[in-house]
Amino acid sequence: MKKLPHSIIVGQQGINLIERIVLEMGCVWHPSHLDAGIDGYIEIRNPATGEMTNGIIQVQSKATEQEFESEARNSFEYRCTPRDLEYWLAGNAPVILIRSRPRTDEAYWVSIKDYFKDPTVHKTGRINFDKSRDRFDAKALDSLLRLAVPADSGIYLGTLPRTEKVYSNLLRLSAFPFHYYIAQTQYRTREEVFAVLHETLGDAPGGWILSNKTIRSFHDLSADPWGSVCDQGTVDPIPTTEWSNTCDEDEKRLFVRLLNACLRDKLYPKGVSFSKENGYYYFRATRSTHARISILQPPATDESSCLQRLSEKTRSNENLVLQTLSFLWSVRSLWRFLVPADNADISLHSRWLETFLLQCGTDNRN
Repeated sequence: MKKLPHSIIVGQQGINLIERIVLEMGCVWHPSHLDAGIDGYIEIRNPATGEMTNGIIQVQSKATEQEFESEARNSFEYRCTPRDLEYWLAGNAPVILIRSRPRTDEAYWVSIKDYFKDPTVHKTGRINFDKSRDRFDAKALDSLLRLAVPADSGIYLGTLPRTEKVYSNLLRLSAFPFHYYIAQTQYRTREEVFAVLHETLGDAPGGWILSNKTIRSFHDLSADPWGSVCDQGTVDPIPTTEWSNTCDEDEKRLFVRLLNACLRDKLYPKGVSFSKENGYYYFRATRSTHARISILQPPATDESSCLQRLSEKTRSNENLVLQTLSFLWSVRSLWRFLVPADNADISLHSRWLETFLLQCGTDNRN
């Protein structure tokens, strides 16, 4: 069964009250029939001669059955939303806001552009109504005549306000190592450090940053292969919270750089790279340019053994263990449903899944 909210009824009562008062002035009311920030406009008519003056005023109605905000005997307030205010102030058309209470036959008005021309008032977004001065009735006609502009003078409003969904690509950082390592180096660029690490190790790790000839990383810089690029006498482990909770904006940016470097280092072996030009991650094309199909398969370990190992890692966090076991069963079922037993062309990452789950337990324990 269709329902009509009471607020719609009150809103229409406010429009009806405005139309009645406009007709009492001897002018014409034109409803917009659209819920787009403007409820209609007043077309000014000379009540003595009956001639239409070609002058119009845009009107926004705000009606209520309750007491006005901060209402006193002779005054009350109304707070405009930034979205409404931005729309009303755009363009060159005069806009008036009429605040009404239909059940008591009250209506009050202000010219939006005149009221908010002071930047300090604009910043507050608040209107202070004077019940005597701002009464919207037949006596307000003279003020409206001075406010109206010809309809053929190129009147326009700003772009209609629109809403849109914003999808965040932020990843929640649930935990990080207790310590990070800092050490001095003779090298000035990442390229120089990578070149030395490649000679030493072949496949150089990327989860580190270089700033002012100082390397920072969650890797232990006192271990191999970092001795080839770091001054071992300067290696110092520091509690990560001292860096993550710093108030220094430059240090915060460096911490974010290290987190991004670690993320890229983890994703690269899985075929995911970062585009600096476009600012997003993407799957690299395979060498054969064939479609990449990566499906997670449960590790060879049976579920009970995995549960026991995770319990030892997570200890008191039983909820994580139960969630992990449920996830394992779901992935196993999905794997059996999607992949035939004799399909040998699909890349498997079972060991990655096991490492990931056990790492969750290690991070939670720490």
